[in-house]
Amino acid sequence: MFSHIVFQSERNEAGDMEDFAIFATAATAIVLEAAPFLLLGSLIGAVIEVLVPEETLLRFIPRSGGGQVAVGLFAGMLLPTCECGIVPVARRLLLKNVPPRAAIPYMMAAPVVNPVVLGSTLFAFQGDWTVVALRVVLVLVPAMALGMVLGNVGPQAVLRQRPVNLENSARPKPLMFMSMAPVAPAAAT
Repeated sequence: MFSHIVFQSERNEAGDMEDFAIFATAATAIVLEAAPFLLLGSLIGAVIEVLVPEETLLRFIPRSGGGQVAVGLFAGMLLPTCECGIVPVARRLLLKNVPPRAAIPYMMAAPVVNPVVLGSTLFAFQGDWTVVALRVVLVLVPAMALGMVLGNVGPQAVLRQRPVNLENSARPKPLMFMSMAPVAPAAAT
């Protein structure tokens, strides 16, 4: 450890620039890889908000807790969405009063058990179906458990509440499209 510190202090500016270039490349790659999936999740959330009536969504969800969890897990297997893209979709589902017993397992399972990720896992582990099966089980079981345990509350209880504006709490604030956070009021002219 001490030798690492000594050698680090002897680095020149060229080494610092090289480190920065590596950092910048890695950060850019992460953003570029995540952006399409975040955009896809946001677009799907917008489609759910604008085009899918609440009654239509609720018609496909069973009344039983186990059925709700199963629907959430099955939906997660169908839609290839990553961790960053699943949040806007799950939020829209909850805002449309989809029970948390369906939305939570969907949010937990979809990034891992969708066909794209399972195919890449199979490829990465050179066709080893055991790894794929273990990955599915190790995601579906906790997602199912979380859905059953946390699913007893209403959809609105799962969402973060808006902060209260103490100055003018009687006047409602406009909401941003994809968030529950208030939009800043326009400046007085």
